[in-house]
Parts: sequence; C-alpha cells; structure tokens
Amino acid sequence: MFGNYGGRRGFSSGFGLGNRGFRSRGFRNVGYNSGGFNNLGYSSGGGFSSGGGGGGGFSSGLGIGSTVLIISLVSVSVFVVVVTGVAGLTALGLIPVFISAGSSSAGAAAAAAPVAPVAPLVPVVPVAPAVLGSQGPLGLATALGSSLVVAPASGGLVLTNSAGQVIKTVTTETVSILQFVNSNTILAATSTNNVIFVNSAGNIINTVSLAEYMLIKSITTTASGQVLISTCAGVLIVQDSSGNITNTVDLAVSLTHVKVLSNNNTVVVDTAKNIKILNSSYSVIQTIKASSDAGLITNLEVTTKNGQELIMYTIGSKIYLINVFNTSLVTTITTQGVISTFKELDNELLVVASGNNVYYYNLNTSLLITSVTLSSGIKSINVNMTNVIVVTNNGSLVYLDSNGNLLVNVLTLGLNQADYILVNGSDNGRIKLIGNNGTIWREYQIFELNSKVIVKYLNEKVMVGISDKGEVALIDVTDGNVLKKYRTNETLIYLVIIQNDKVMIGSEEGGFLWLDSSLNVKKSFNVTQVLSLVDVKIKSISVESESTIVIKTNSGDIVYDFVKDLIKLNLII
Repeated sequence: MFGNYGGRRGFSSGFGLGNRGFRSRGFRNVGYNSGGFNNLGYSSGGGFSSGGGGGGGFSSGLGIGSTVLIISLVSVSVFVVVVTGVAGLTALGLIPVFISAGSSSAGAAAAAAPVAPVAPLVPVVPVAPAVLGSQGPLGLATALGSSLVVAPASGGLVLTNSAGQVIKTVTTETVSILQFVNSNTILAATSTNNVIFVNSAGNIINTVSLAEYMLIKSITTTASGQVLISTCAGVLIVQDSSGNITNTVDLAVSLTHVKVLSNNNTVVVDTAKNIKILNSSYSVIQTIKASSDAGLITNLEVTTKNGQELIMYTIGSKIYLINVFNTSLVTTITTQGVISTFKELDNELLVVASGNNVYYYNLNTSLLITSVTLSSGIKSINVNMTNVIVVTNNGSLVYLDSNGNLLVNVLTLGLNQADYILVNGSDNGRIKLIGNNGTIWREYQIFELNSKVIVKYLNEKVMVGISDKGEVALIDVTDGNVLKKYRTNETLIYLVIIQNDKVMIGSEEGGFLWLDSSLNVKKSFNVTQVLSLVDVKIKSISVESESTIVIKTNSGDIVYDFVKDLIKLNLII
C-alpha cells in the first residue's frame, strides 16, 4: 500500500510503523521502475545494509581490517583530491592535489575565488600506496611536521613513507587517543585501556595494559619525552618514551585532563572541577577551584600571553584563562556554541569546535576572527603549526589553514584497481575522476548544478552517486553514462557501500534505504519511527561487524543486523 503526500505516492500505512515512512514524505513516484520504491516499507524489524564506513566513511579505503593510516605530507596541503560541501567522504588517496584555499565555508570552497594559503604549496607526487582497503570512517587524526596520522574508527595503524608508500600495517584495537611522543614514536591508547608505542618503522615498541586504572581520559607528553596519563581511577601515570611506567600518583578523585607547564610542573583537572598543579615530584602544590558555572570542565590547554603562562579550560560555551603565577582569572572568552574541543595555533589564534562549526578567536583580544561551517558535526580537532586538522562525525578529515580556508578534504576512496583512478564529488553536481598524476581524467555533470554530491565505486566499472537534492544514480565510470537515476523527496547525505553489492542511502530527515547493486530496494525505514520519538537527529553511522551497522542518534543507538533482519535499540533514558 502507498499513502499520499503532496500528490505523490510514498510509504504509508501498511508498512509497519504508522502513516509515515520518510518523515511523512516518502520517496516521490519518479523513482525506480517509475513506481517509487515499491512495496517495501518497514517490516520484520526494518532494515538497512552494513555501512562500510558509515556516512561517508572509508569504503575500500586505506588500510587492511582494523587500521590507522599514517600519511606523509610534504606540505600541509599535499594529500588528495579536495571535495567541498560533501556530507561524507567521497574519494581518498595518497595522491597529492594542490588546491588554492577557498572561502571560509567548506561548503562553498570549490566555487569561491582562490585565495593563497598561508604556506606555499610544494608539488610532490608520491607513489600510489600498495595497500588500499579499510573498514569504516575516520576516528582520529594528528600530525607532526610532514607526517599525518589518521585513525579509522575501527582502529589499527598503517604507516606510509614520504613517497606515500605503505611501509607496514599494524593491527590494533579501536584507538581512542592518538598522538606523537616525538618524531620517531607514535602513541595510541585503545578502547581496552592499552597504551601502544610504535616507532616510525611501524614496529611496536611496547604495549602497556592500564585496565586496572579504569578508563584512560587524556594523555600529554613532556619536552623530555615523558608520557603523562590521567585516568578515571584518579591515578596519574608517568611513562618514559618507550612506555615503561616510572611513577603513579593517586590523586583520589577521577581525573579528566592533564597538561604540562613550561617549568615542567603538571596541571590536572578532576571531576570535582579542581585544577591542581603538581611539582616535578608530582606533589600537589596548588589547587584552583574552577568556575561555578554549570557543567564539568571539558577541555584543558596551557599557553603564554604577554609573557604570562596561562591555564585555559572550557565549561559550556566559555573559555577561561587563569594566570598560573597568581591563579587570577585573566579573561573569559564566550563563544557562539557549546565547545566540544579547542586548540591553539602557533600564531596565537584559538580554534574552537562547536557543532559543525570551527571558530577562530584572537587569543590576545578575545575577538572572533572568522568561522567555518562543515557538512558534519566535529569529532576532534588537532593542529599542526598554523593549520587545523578536523575529523568529522561522519568520518571525513578536513585540513584548514589559519584563516579557515579549506586546504584538503579527505574523502572516501573510489578505486579503479588498474589505474588508481580516484573519484570525488563536488558542490556543483559534478563528478571528477582523478588520475594518479593528480590530473582530471574524466569529469561528468550528473546532478543539478547547485547540488552537493557524494559518490563511491560500486565496482571498477560502475559508480553510485547521490545528491542533497534527493537524486540517486548508477554511473558508468568510462563514459559517464547514467545507467539508472531517480529522485527522492529526501535530503540525501549518507552513502555507504559494502561488499560491492549492498548500498545504503540515508537522508538528513532520518530516512534510510538498503538497496542491492541494481538499486532495487531491499529494506527501508525512518529512525524517528523506529525510535517512536520526534526530532531525532543522526549523529553518526558506523560499522559494528560484517553484518551490522550502528546509527547513533541524539536519542540512542539503532543497531541493525541485515543478515538476521533484526533491529536492536539502545535508548538514552
């Protein structure tokens, strides 16, 4: 049965959950077989396919199994084809493409007049890597000098050299914290509270289990290479650069953050909102009570302003700067949204992430300089000198300069195995195929001119593309011929392909479809109906196993096993 919406036929009663399919809008009757999406509504628990990386995550991406990717950047903007305004990853490769920075909006960067980036671009063409495969969206990213470390959400390490070639693949668990100890050592804390030290050759130096200290909350390093770890058990753990534990300090209250001052004193924050300063022997010499504003301290950094060393912490939408010497409040910066994370650039700018926005504040004047709006919420940010590395909730990685100009947007890899051809979408309805020398091999106008496009390879000969205008298409790689195309009523922002035969399409309105390789609908449902709630917002999509994917929402998680056709709900009470 079909219901009516605006004169069109959509999903309606008789399909499982009331009179609504895709937010009472359904898919218009101009779709597959000129009949909408046929007689396949929410039934037997609904369904959607495994995601191969969620909303724009790695699909045939970089690494094998559970992997983190380490990519060498000779310059900040040497990495991959840039696509702007795409709500997910659409093409990735260790092939440098040099792009002048665009406007301060990532969604409009492709159409904006070129603006010279802060640092000159160095044209270097690395060799395409030999290992090209992955299992999911990006999780974390950090950089030091010319090396960028990227962690897919599934975990692990893939190391590449300065030519972009894969040196070694190291399998680990899911990585929750990732950073450099020094130029020769990478530190990865895992979800099971293991701390793994890996050298630049990809060899594991040491693996230390900290399970007895409960959850690892934060890690920082000293100039001498020591590693300081704050834990939920209230214990500060000190390790040398090889991971050997040299000291443990029990501070009684669960610790959330740790940083090191210029005189090698240590600053820790606990869940009671105490900011404690420890001397070089790790004895508490001072305790500062944080602001009484509602909420816990969510971030901690240290900086120097006008010759004074300052402690910076965040609560809600405010950044507080405290003089280390006399513990007085120097200033408060009120931002434009609740702060998820913030960092300081080398040019005394503060970069603040809130929602899907990146704000740049002048540290000395506390004034907002500029801002960037990305196509997805921000999971983490890190900095490399005056550049910002952003990982979004849907798994993409964006490189921004200190002016908020888009340098590099890492997208989901689409691969022609023979030629290492990369495919990427755009915000003008076009699809580009990029050769391994960085030149455009093919360019096709597939969708409406003002539409944002996500595209992935279904196989070596056929691509699947979606647009935010609701268009879906099967496209021939060689000549751009549209093999199948239809339009929906939804703002399409998720495209996931798994095992070359399962396609998942998701919409901003919460509608999801699982289609086969011919774009025949296998299952469909809407997360609002599944959760029996209103105003449900999608936060992320991830692959849990070969047969299940997880949609995280503001109201809880939806876990779907497409083999067993079962839905499990983990609601937030």
